[in-house]
Amino acid sequence: MAWVKADMHLHANEDITNRFINYSAKDLIDLAAAKGFRVLSFTFHDQLFYDEDVFDYAAKKGILLIPGTEATIQGKHVLIYNANREELRDIRNFNDLRSLKKRNKNVLVVSPHPFAPMKTSMNGMYDKYSDVFDALECVHLYTRFFDVNKKAWRVSRKEGKPFVANSDLHFKQLFGSHYTMVKVEGDLTTTKVLSAIKKGDVKIQTKPLKPLKALKAVSMNLISREF
Repeated sequence: MAWVKADMHLHANEDITNRFINYSAKDLIDLAAAKGFRVLSFTFHDQLFYDEDVFDYAAKKGILLIPGTEATIQGKHVLIYNANREELRDIRNFNDLRSLKKRNKNVLVVSPHPFAPMKTSMNGMYDKYSDVFDALECVHLYTRFFDVNKKAWRVSRKEGKPFVANSDLHFKQLFGSHYTMVKVEGDLTTTKVLSAIKKGDVKIQTKPLKPLKALKAVSMNLISREF
């Protein structure tokens, strides 16, 4: 049994909605390998990224790529892992997502930046649809004096749901300081990683951003229409 480094909310220039990102999926895989990451997921906006060449490239670097997407459902961003294109195409609302989870027990659903002051965050809609989420995400974009994660921490503890950290990367220089350690037994597979997250076999590694980096991150998110 081993703890592996994972970042499962990544954007790259293959994301058709993010033309201002200047690094590719392979660029990020190289950087991740150098920093000791074992699990990544490219979660492009409303786009399931599956390029066999990129997945093979990651495997040769010792990295497991998990298929995922940052879907927009009823105007809100939702991270969905291990669903295929046909399944994702059928999701038009949160009731459809509930139905998918009943049919496919291997899907993982995470609420990204759940209570951040963004129109794409769940915020007031979370309570109504909390049952569809397996975990909540710790937002990378916070400082010592401005932390949008406090409510998410409270909700995570109250509901007994795992709290995971991802970079939601749009700015390459932020990669590597905000991630999740996942406890995996035996071979590293998508099923085992997602199962471990659902069980809460995770611990997050994070630290507040310095003001200048936070400003740059906000700028990139604004340019990419994340906010």
